[in-house]
Amino acid sequence: MKIKTPTSQTIYNTDFVQWIKVTVKELRSQNYTAVDWENLIREPTLKCIAVQSST
Repeated sequence: MKIKTPTSQTIYNTDFVQWIKVTVKELRSQNYTAVDWENLIREPTLKCIAVQSST
């Protein structure tokens, strides 16, 4: 039985700190196909919305 390795996207939903570590590692090693681009792009957008709504 093959054990399924969690993807960066599933890590994002379960362990945010681990997701950051994995994302930084993949970016540093220039392994761009393994980067969770959807959440990487979405994250600053969510922070900007939160800051704007609190002011």
